Amino acid sequence: MKRVFVASLLFFCFSFNTFAVEAVFKMAAIDFNNILENLPSHKDALSKIEKRAQDLSVELMKERDSIEAKYKDLESRSHILSKEAVQAARETLEKEHSDFQQKMNGANSMINSAHYDVRNVIMTKTTEACADIAREEGYSVVVHLSTLVYVDKSIDITEKVLKKLVTGLKNIPVVFKDADNLAKTSSPNAAKKIERKS
Repeated sequence: MKRVFVASLLFFCFSFNTFAVEAVFKMAAIDFNNILENLPSHKDALSKIEKRAQDLSVELMKERDSIEAKYKDLESRSHILSKEAVQAARETLEKEHSDFQQKMNGANSMINSAHYDVRNVIMTKTTEACADIAREEGYSVVVHLSTLVYVDKSIDITEKVLKKLVTGLKNIPVVFKDADNLAKTSSPNAAKKIERKS
Protein backbone atom coordinates (compact mmCIF):
# COMPACT_ATOMS: atom_id res chain seq x y z
CA MET A 1 0.00 0.00 0.00
CA LYS A 2 2.85 2.32 0.94
CA ARG A 3 4.58 1.59 -2.42
CA VAL A 4 1.38 2.43 -4.33
CA PHE A 5 1.07 5.71 -2.42
CA VAL A 6 4.70 6.66 -3.12
CA ALA A 7 4.36 5.81 -6.82
CA SER A 8 1.17 7.88 -7.07
CA LEU A 9 2.85 10.79 -5.31
CA LEU A 10 5.85 10.69 -7.64
CA PHE A 11 3.58 10.59 -10.69
CA PHE A 12 1.60 13.56 -9.33
CA CYS A 13 4.80 15.56 -8.68
CA PHE A 14 6.20 14.78 -12.13
CA SER A 15 2.94 15.74 -13.83
CA PHE A 16 2.73 18.95 -11.82
CA ASN A 17 6.32 19.91 -12.62
CA THR A 18 5.81 19.21 -16.31
CA PHE A 19 2.69 21.35 -16.32
CA ALA A 20 4.52 24.13 -14.50
CA VAL A 21 7.39 24.11 -16.99
CA GLU A 22 5.00 24.15 -19.94
CA ALA A 23 3.04 26.98 -18.34
CA VAL A 24 6.14 29.10 -17.75
CA PHE A 25 8.52 28.15 -20.59
CA LYS A 26 7.39 28.77 -24.18
CA MET A 27 9.80 28.59 -27.09
CA ALA A 28 9.45 30.07 -30.57
CA ALA A 29 11.60 29.80 -33.68
CA ILE A 30 12.33 31.96 -36.72
CA ASP A 31 13.99 31.44 -40.09
CA PHE A 32 16.21 34.49 -40.64
CA ASN A 33 17.11 33.39 -44.17
CA ASN A 34 13.42 33.32 -45.04
CA ILE A 35 13.11 36.88 -43.76
CA LEU A 36 16.07 38.03 -45.87
CA GLU A 37 14.62 36.40 -48.98
CA ASN A 38 11.13 37.83 -48.58
CA LEU A 39 11.64 41.29 -47.06
CA PRO A 40 10.92 43.89 -49.80
CA SER A 41 13.22 46.53 -48.31
CA HIS A 42 16.09 44.03 -48.33
CA LYS A 43 15.50 43.31 -52.02
CA ASP A 44 15.52 47.06 -52.74
CA ALA A 45 18.77 47.50 -50.82
CA LEU A 46 20.39 44.58 -52.66
CA SER A 47 19.33 46.11 -55.96
CA LYS A 48 21.07 49.39 -55.07
CA ILE A 49 24.22 47.57 -54.01
CA GLU A 50 24.24 45.46 -57.17
CA LYS A 51 23.85 48.59 -59.32
CA ARG A 52 26.79 50.23 -57.58
CA ALA A 53 28.86 47.06 -57.94
CA GLN A 54 28.14 46.91 -61.68
CA ASP A 55 29.09 50.58 -62.16
CA LEU A 56 32.36 50.02 -60.30
CA SER A 57 33.07 46.90 -62.35
CA VAL A 58 32.64 48.78 -65.63
CA GLU A 59 34.94 51.56 -64.42
CA LEU A 60 37.59 49.14 -63.20
CA MET A 61 37.47 47.05 -66.36
CA LYS A 62 38.17 50.13 -68.44
CA GLU A 63 41.14 50.99 -66.22
CA ARG A 64 42.44 47.42 -66.39
CA ASP A 65 42.16 47.38 -70.18
CA SER A 66 43.99 50.69 -70.37
CA ILE A 67 46.89 49.34 -68.31
CA GLU A 68 47.05 46.15 -70.39
CA ALA A 69 47.13 48.22 -73.57
CA LYS A 70 50.06 50.23 -72.19
CA TYR A 71 51.95 47.02 -71.37
CA LYS A 72 51.42 45.70 -74.89
CA ASP A 73 52.46 49.02 -76.40
CA LEU A 74 55.64 49.00 -74.32
CA GLU A 75 56.44 45.45 -75.40
CA SER A 76 55.96 46.35 -79.06
CA ARG A 77 58.30 49.36 -78.77
CA SER A 78 60.86 47.89 -76.39
CA HIS A 79 63.28 47.05 -79.23
CA ILE A 80 63.56 50.70 -80.25
CA LEU A 81 63.88 52.08 -76.74
CA SER A 82 66.91 52.16 -74.54
CA LYS A 83 67.09 49.82 -71.57
CA GLU A 84 66.76 52.79 -69.26
CA ALA A 85 63.62 54.02 -71.01
CA VAL A 86 62.04 50.54 -70.96
CA GLN A 87 62.85 50.14 -67.27
CA ALA A 88 61.41 53.54 -66.43
CA ALA A 89 58.22 52.79 -68.39
CA ARG A 90 57.82 49.43 -66.70
CA GLU A 91 58.21 50.99 -63.28
CA THR A 92 55.52 53.54 -64.15
CA LEU A 93 53.18 50.80 -65.32
CA GLU A 94 53.85 48.71 -62.23
CA LYS A 95 52.90 51.72 -60.13
CA GLU A 96 49.67 52.12 -62.14
CA HIS A 97 48.92 48.44 -61.70
CA SER A 98 49.55 48.66 -57.95
CA ASP A 99 47.23 51.66 -57.71
CA PHE A 100 44.62 49.74 -59.69
CA GLN A 101 44.81 46.78 -57.31
CA GLN A 102 44.41 49.09 -54.34
CA LYS A 103 41.39 50.67 -56.01
CA MET A 104 39.97 47.21 -56.64
CA ASN A 105 40.50 46.29 -52.99
CA GLY A 106 38.67 49.43 -51.95
CA ALA A 107 35.76 48.75 -54.30
CA ASN A 108 35.35 45.18 -53.04
CA SER A 109 35.52 46.36 -49.43
CA MET A 110 32.96 49.08 -50.14
CA ILE A 111 30.45 46.57 -51.53
CA ASN A 112 31.08 44.03 -48.76
CA SER A 113 30.68 46.74 -46.13
CA ALA A 114 27.36 47.84 -47.63
CA HIS A 115 26.08 44.25 -47.55
CA TYR A 116 27.18 43.87 -43.92
CA ASP A 117 25.53 47.12 -42.84
CA VAL A 118 22.23 46.24 -44.50
CA ARG A 119 22.19 42.76 -42.98
CA ASN A 120 23.05 44.22 -39.57
CA VAL A 121 20.08 46.62 -39.76
CA ILE A 122 17.74 43.73 -40.59
CA MET A 123 19.19 41.58 -37.80
CA THR A 124 18.68 44.39 -35.27
CA LYS A 125 15.09 45.03 -36.36
CA THR A 126 14.38 41.29 -36.44
CA THR A 127 15.60 40.96 -32.85
CA GLU A 128 13.34 43.85 -31.81
CA ALA A 129 10.35 42.29 -33.59
CA CYS A 130 11.03 38.93 -31.93
CA ALA A 131 11.17 40.61 -28.52
CA ASP A 132 7.84 42.36 -29.15
CA ILE A 133 6.13 39.13 -30.20
CA ALA A 134 7.69 37.24 -27.29
CA ARG A 135 6.28 39.77 -24.83
CA GLU A 136 2.88 39.78 -26.51
CA GLU A 137 2.53 36.01 -26.69
CA GLY A 138 4.51 34.94 -23.64
CA TYR A 139 7.51 33.29 -25.24
CA SER A 140 10.50 32.77 -22.98
CA VAL A 141 13.02 32.25 -25.78
CA VAL A 142 13.21 32.62 -29.56
CA VAL A 143 15.78 30.57 -31.48
CA HIS A 144 16.86 30.24 -35.10
CA LEU A 145 15.43 27.28 -36.98
CA SER A 146 18.89 26.25 -38.17
CA THR A 147 19.87 25.38 -34.58
CA LEU A 148 17.06 22.83 -34.21
CA VAL A 149 16.70 19.31 -35.59
CA TYR A 150 12.89 19.35 -35.59
CA VAL A 151 10.40 22.18 -35.13
CA ASP A 152 6.64 22.00 -34.93
CA LYS A 153 5.13 24.63 -37.22
CA SER A 154 3.06 25.93 -34.33
CA ILE A 155 6.13 27.60 -32.78
CA ASP A 156 7.44 29.09 -36.04
CA ILE A 157 6.84 32.86 -35.81
CA THR A 158 8.74 33.78 -38.99
CA GLU A 159 5.65 35.07 -40.77
CA LYS A 160 4.65 37.20 -37.78
CA VAL A 161 8.13 38.71 -37.60
CA LEU A 162 8.19 39.29 -41.36
CA LYS A 163 4.82 41.04 -41.18
CA LYS A 164 6.15 43.42 -38.53
CA LEU A 165 9.27 44.14 -40.60
CA VAL A 166 7.32 44.76 -43.80
CA THR A 167 5.37 47.54 -42.09
CA GLY A 168 8.14 48.81 -39.82
CA LEU A 169 11.19 48.58 -42.09
CA LYS A 170 10.03 49.91 -45.44
CA ASN A 171 13.39 51.44 -46.33
CA ILE A 172 16.95 50.41 -45.50
CA PRO A 173 19.55 53.13 -46.08
CA VAL A 174 22.47 51.95 -48.20
CA VAL A 175 25.74 53.73 -47.43
CA PHE A 176 28.79 53.27 -49.64
CA LYS A 177 31.81 54.11 -47.51
CA ASP A 178 34.87 55.80 -48.97
CA ALA A 179 36.71 53.21 -51.04
CA ASP A 180 40.16 54.75 -50.47
CA ASN A 181 39.84 54.45 -46.69
CA LEU A 182 38.43 50.94 -46.89
CA ALA A 183 41.28 49.82 -49.16
CA LYS A 184 43.79 50.39 -46.36
CA THR A 185 42.24 47.58 -44.31
CA SER A 186 41.08 45.27 -47.10
CA SER A 187 42.63 41.90 -47.88
CA PRO A 188 45.41 41.78 -50.51
CA ASN A 189 43.52 38.90 -52.14
CA ALA A 190 40.42 41.03 -52.69
CA ALA A 191 41.69 42.25 -56.06
CA LYS A 192 41.97 38.79 -57.57
CA LYS A 193 38.55 39.09 -59.20
CA ILE A 194 39.98 41.54 -61.74
CA GLU A 195 43.71 41.58 -62.33
CA ARG A 196 46.18 42.10 -65.11
CA LYS A 197 46.67 39.11 -67.35
CA SER A 198 50.12 37.60 -67.19
